[in-house]
Amino acid sequence: YEDWMMTDGYEGYYLFDNAKDCCDMWYPTRTDCPDTGSIVTPDAEDEAWYMGPYQGSNYYFPDFDMNSCARGRDYPAWM
Repeated sequence: YEDWMMTDGYEGYYLFDNAKDCCDMWYPTRTDCPDTGSIVTPDAEDEAWYMGPYQGSNYYFPDFDMNSCARGRDYPAWM
């Protein structure tokens, strides 16, 4: 997911602990939600450096490119 989804109160609308909540809010008519076709945040070579000493949390979030919910963690947009 993108960093802005975690800021300024947006997380309640964009980040979910389970797929059903994300799909119900963003894609209620899709029967194939969440998207399980690909990994959204594959392992990055510098993940340990970027994440610091604490692991980032994975969340379900609306993936606007896929028109479905996906699961992943916060990475800079250029990754």
